[in-house]
Amino acid sequence: MPQQPLLVFPQPTLQSRARAFGGGGRIIRPSAAQQKQRLDAKFQHIAQSLHDIQATVQGIEPEQVIVLETLGTSVDGLAKATAQVPGPEWLAEMELEEADPDFGFAHEDDQDKKLSCRLYAIMSNQVAMNQLLSLWSDWVSLPQKRAKAKFGPFKRVFEHLKDVRRWGPKDRIRETKLVEYLKEQLELQTEPARLEIELWCRTAKVAQERAFQNLSALATAAGGTCITQAVIPEIMYHGVLAELPPATIEETVTKILNEEYTDLVRCEDAMFFRPVGQARFSAVTGEVGAPLPEEPLPPPSSSNAQETIVALLDGLPLEHHTLLDGRLVIDDPDGCAASYQPNQQRHGTAMASLIIHGDRISMPLT
Repeated sequence: MPQQPLLVFPQPTLQSRARAFGGGGRIIRPSAAQQKQRLDAKFQHIAQSLHDIQATVQGIEPEQVIVLETLGTSVDGLAKATAQVPGPEWLAEMELEEADPDFGFAHEDDQDKKLSCRLYAIMSNQVAMNQLLSLWSDWVSLPQKRAKAKFGPFKRVFEHLKDVRRWGPKDRIRETKLVEYLKEQLELQTEPARLEIELWCRTAKVAQERAFQNLSALATAAGGTCITQAVIPEIMYHGVLAELPPATIEETVTKILNEEYTDLVRCEDAMFFRPVGQARFSAVTGEVGAPLPEEPLPPPSSSNAQETIVALLDGLPLEHHTLLDGRLVIDDPDGCAASYQPNQQRHGTAMASLIIHGDRISMPLT
């Protein structure tokens, strides 16, 4: 059997189960005047920072990712509304951890209750920022005025706006465990280490390629390299597999801990820096064209039963499928299984089969 590289897993830690977001009740909001007093300078500062950045030697106008965070509600239709504004490009919507009531936001029936928090990311250039500023100025000046057709979601965001800011280095590594992973790589090996860099997935292929070239240039300048990239527009994913030498890794960790950050981590095109996925598959060898084996693993018995060792967080499998019966433990504290129909369990069943039997078993959903 050929020797395989060591897969490094972090030490397990116990976490409490997060409470579901939402909950009824009216949300108390600050007035438009209060929102302007608190946030107008931030809008102006972002616009000025874009104005101060010089265009590249190729004449490409500089861009920044602008983040809008809301408290107390989620806003439907913002992506479509963004498409109506010349300049900005919709990038992402993310659910954040619940936040304490603040800035004049609170539940009417319980003012100590935590509020749902959501993040909206938009790629902005100077033209786009001017358009966003115009919408903001119109709202703070005449908050009671009905929004223009198709622009209602922006008014809703402004009403619930907690913060507006640029997407920065802290966002790119927050909760990704990058520092811990890089430290482990330094302790365990002296060879270059690989990491995943997820870029903002742009709609235009020209923008995708430009983002990859920008990242590649920064990685090369740091002594590393971008090995390959994968773009999956259906799920808004643009990932890059990069490799960095130990010296660069050590510098990256040191600067992150000092909140200084390297040019690579400051890359405006980067969304997240992550450890590489902990999975490894050997190539199937044998005669070209030979059929793959169809025999599944033997069924479990009391003598070889073990504790659960793999968690699948991807759909609901058919627990008593012929090839899965006795091999799964379904943890469903919220009773979500009751809302599934059998034909909606294809994906979860296929993923469970892939984990247990590999990709060599033909598995009908029966």
